[in-house]
Amino acid sequence: MFGALTSAVDGLTEIDLGAFGDAELREIYVTIRRDIDRQEAFAARLLACVHGRRIPAGDGASSTPAWSQWKTGQRTGEARASLDAGRALDRLALTAKAWAQGEISASAGRAICRGQRSGHEDTYACMEEMLVGCAARRDLRSLDAMIAHFHTRADALDDIEPAELNGVHLSRVANRWSLTGDLDALAGTTIDEAIRAATDKPDDCDVRNPSKRRADALTRVARFFLDHGDTPVEGGERPHITLVSSWEDVRTGLVEPFPSLLCDTPFAPAGIRQLLCDARITRLVLGANGIPLAIGQATYTPSPALRRAVVIRDHHCRFPGCDRRASWSEVHHVTAWPEGPTVIHNLALLCSYHHHLVHKPGWRNTFDGDIYTVYSPDGLVGSTRAPPG
Repeated sequence: MFGALTSAVDGLTEIDLGAFGDAELREIYVTIRRDIDRQEAFAARLLACVHGRRIPAGDGASSTPAWSQWKTGQRTGEARASLDAGRALDRLALTAKAWAQGEISASAGRAICRGQRSGHEDTYACMEEMLVGCAARRDLRSLDAMIAHFHTRADALDDIEPAELNGVHLSRVANRWSLTGDLDALAGTTIDEAIRAATDKPDDCDVRNPSKRRADALTRVARFFLDHGDTPVEGGERPHITLVSSWEDVRTGLVEPFPSLLCDTPFAPAGIRQLLCDARITRLVLGANGIPLAIGQATYTPSPALRRAVVIRDHHCRFPGCDRRASWSEVHHVTAWPEGPTVIHNLALLCSYHHHLVHKPGWRNTFDGDIYTVYSPDGLVGSTRAPPG
C-alpha cells in the first residue's frame, strides 16, 4: 500500500505543469491539497500511535516531537501540534471522520483539536458538530470565534484569569527571529493598538507589505520603550555593542572598520552599520591569549543632547519626499561610524524605513550640514534642506 503511495508521489514530481491549462491546474491543486490534508490526518493518528507505543523512547529520544525532528526533519513545534491533534482525535469522532475524508482542512482540524479544555470535554463534544460545520464551509472566522467563546466560558468556570494563560515565544532560527504568542483579549488589544499607532501611513514611495510594516512598527514600539522607559540596570538607553579587536590589530593599525561584535547573532553588514548609527559603543581589546587587555569608555552615539539638536534642526525624516515625524525616526550617520564623526553635520534624521534603505548595497547619501542628498543604485534620488525653524 505505502509502496504504491510513494510511487505515486514520485510520479507527481515528473509532471510538466506547463502542459496544463488554467482550469486543469485549478482542479489539480484543489485535489492535491485535499489529499495532503487527508494524509495529515493519518500522520497525526500515526504519530499518536508511535507515541503510545513509546517507540521514540526506545530509540533514545527525549520526546516524540524531538524524535520526529530527528527522523524526518519536521520541526518539533509542528510535530507537537500533530501529536496533540492525533491524541485528541480519539475523543472527537466527527472531526476525525471529516478530516480523514477531506471535508475539512488540516489547519481547521488541528484548530478544533486544540480547542479542547481539560474538565470540559463533554461540553466541547456537544459543540463538535457546529465546529466541523464551520470548518467544512471554510468559515474559519466563525470557527475561531466559537472556540474563543468556549475558552472564555471555560476559564470563567475554572476561575482562571485570562491573563494567566498569556505567553510569548521569541526564538532565533538561523539568522532570523521567530515570534509567536497567545494573549488574552485585553493584552492583545493593547498590543494591536500600539502597533497600529506606530505604523506608518502608506504612501506611494513605501513598498512594504502590511506584515513588514507591522514588524517595523513593533520594533519602533520596543525602541521607544528602551529610549524612554524606566527599564532596570541601564534603562532608557540604545542597544549596547562591544567592538572586539586583537591587540595586534590595534598595534599595527589594522583594525577593521567593523570589528567583531560581542554577540552571537550574525548580523548582515548593512544591519551592523545601521545598528552602529545609534548605539552605545564599547571597544574591547584582546591579547594574544584572548584575555581582555583594555576596555574603552562607553560612548553614546549620539548623546541625548545631540539627538535633540538633530531633531530640532530636521523636524522629520530627511529622505526626499518623506515627512514622517521625529518620534518615528532615528539618527543616522551619513558617513558611517567609525569613519564618520558623531557631530551634528554628519547626522541626519531618517525614519526606520528609509534608515534601513540607505544602508542597502548600492545606496549612497551625502550631507554638508545643510543639504542632504540621496543616490540609489540607479542614480540621484533627490535632496532636501532642513525646514525653517
